[in-house]
Amino acid sequence: MKKFTALLLALMLPVILFGCRDNGDLGKQTTVDAQNNVTIYAGTGMFKMNDDERAMKKLDGVQKNGFKLNMGDETIVPIKTRSDVLDAAKKEATVKYNSIRVAFDRTRGIWRVVFGNDTEKEVDGQKQISTTALETVYIDEDGYTLAIYKGEVK
Repeated sequence: MKKFTALLLALMLPVILFGCRDNGDLGKQTTVDAQNNVTIYAGTGMFKMNDDERAMKKLDGVQKNGFKLNMGDETIVPIKTRSDVLDAAKKEATVKYNSIRVAFDRTRGIWRVVFGNDTEKEVDGQKQISTTALETVYIDEDGYTLAIYKGEVK
């Protein structure tokens, strides 16, 4: 009986570990688009759309309609990977940027893409990068743009 229990636990461990990994192509590496001089930051963060919606209610200038992806200017493609959301958000971007950060709300199926401007400075002999958020784009899993805010929603 002990051998059976030990074997059962040994067989379950890989299944448990496999189940805990990220779903889909959520990205793991920082990449640099040398042609456009844009840094796409590693991984996909998590966020809560409910928190962002509460913050946006207090902000002026949140665009909630008239998006390129929703108006027939572009073909709407369901978002299945991090690459898909990057392609869609870039079509909506209206600012000049040099960095992109991506986050996903798993409970609501909404992606947040923040286009920013990174600047480097040296502090005590070490490089430090600070980012100014220029535009935040929200896209759902069906590929529709939900909102755009010029800046970062905090």
